[in-house]
Amino acid sequence: RTQLINTTLPNETPKTRSRRRGYRPRAGSLAREFVLILSEHNHYSGRSSGRVGWEIGFGIVKDPKERRADLELPMIASIMKGNKGQAARKAILQQLAIALLATLIVVVTVKRLGKSNWHASSLRSEEHNHESKAAVANLADITSAERERGKAAAVSPPAPVGDKTLVKIVFGNLDGEVGKEGEVIVRLKPEWAPLGVKRIQELVETKFWDGCRAFRVVPRFVVQLGINGDPHVQKKWREKPLKDDPVKASNTRGTITFAMAGPGTRTTQIFFNTVDNSRLDRENFAPFGEVESGMDAIDRIYKGYTESADQGSIQSHGNAYLKKFPKMSYIKTAIFISR
Repeated sequence: RTQLINTTLPNETPKTRSRRRGYRPRAGSLAREFVLILSEHNHYSGRSSGRVGWEIGFGIVKDPKERRADLELPMIASIMKGNKGQAARKAILQQLAIALLATLIVVVTVKRLGKSNWHASSLRSEEHNHESKAAVANLADITSAERERGKAAAVSPPAPVGDKTLVKIVFGNLDGEVGKEGEVIVRLKPEWAPLGVKRIQELVETKFWDGCRAFRVVPRFVVQLGINGDPHVQKKWREKPLKDDPVKASNTRGTITFAMAGPGTRTTQIFFNTVDNSRLDRENFAPFGEVESGMDAIDRIYKGYTESADQGSIQSHGNAYLKKFPKMSYIKTAIFISR
């Protein structure tokens, strides 16, 4: 303060210097003690033109001519000019140091909390997995116990299908009457015709048989079916003919064989032998399975239409064409089972 008071300002008159040196501020902050010095310095140096304002976080100071009591902040600017920016650099360095310290504290805190949370999350995940496994195990035990006690509410798991060689086929419209159904159990024989069995398994898995009509029924000969009611589905399988299996079993009653129009033409059409048709063996019709139970249902498949349905029309138009034959028996479902 003493240094600034004793300093001679540019363009300062003796009268003004004398008055400035004899100036004694009222009790207050350090800023108030430099108000007069700075204001008169600005005035005599030609810097007081216009409305001068200095902003520093706690207010705007107006031109000293208007309100000298409010001129506190210009003092700070004067100090910065007087010491060539050292005060400003010191303040900036202090602020940077504080900011770096605060950042370091935040990083350390977050890191510690983060590690704790991740660890806890991992433990909770493992505990949840253990609880889920225990719940599944308990559920399995409860289901098993309820099933053994014969409770109606118990739901048993699907039966395993093993090697997929046992197929249950449910026929509808038996005897040509709506509502009459019958069940047929077919045993596939891979040792007889491995290629044929594989195709049948694929057709069962894709629900191809559901809705297929028994479109050709020749009494004391065969029941033929295997054209899907959707022409698009049928076309897909017609484009995948099978190679021939060698004949290893005879076409006796109850055996099942692929229909064909010559070598390498088997696709999806099959027939049930309703009598002993061993003569077909010489024509390379290779059985791929046999009926284990339900031949009585095969015998009840409606025979009234015999061979009147045109296979080409079924291939092209599917169920739209088959509406002409309302009594025709058909497969409702075909699924794998085990015994």
